Amino acid sequence: MITGNLTSETAAPAHPMIIINSAEPSLHRVLRVAIIEDSRNIRERLVQLVEESASMQVVGEADSEETAIAVCRGTAPDAIILDLRLAKGTGLGVLKALRYAGAERKPAIIVLTNFPLPAFERAARALGADWFLDKSSEFHKLRGLLRDLLEPPATKD
Repeated sequence: MITGNLTSETAAPAHPMIIINSAEPSLHRVLRVAIIEDSRNIRERLVQLVEESASMQVVGEADSEETAIAVCRGTAPDAIILDLRLAKGTGLGVLKALRYAGAERKPAIIVLTNFPLPAFERAARALGADWFLDKSSEFHKLRGLLRDLLEPPATKD
């Protein structure tokens, strides 16, 4: 059970913010995505990008470390788009709390940051991040990356 201020998709988000989408599951594979981003404008742009595809669904949004942890634990997303700098706390704090590094079952973790420093990338990858993208120069890669997550890995015959 998720605790905190829950809001519907149509209501103005409260602070701390948790938005959970509980839409009916579909019959085809749907990539369930959590968006953890402190900037409302960027978060809205990410939601729009994810929901362009009928095969992807935003299952939760958060703008702080505490609410991000609750969203990820409460929705079990297939993928997490994670900013390092949050309204309260950090993306690294989220990864530490969720302990995905070395986990058998973990979501794909895409760090999207304005701070693409090598030390941050090493820390994020050590905590379980799969991709580390610069918001200003690599945002365009997200669509293809998410689409690739829907495709099963090719098998060699």
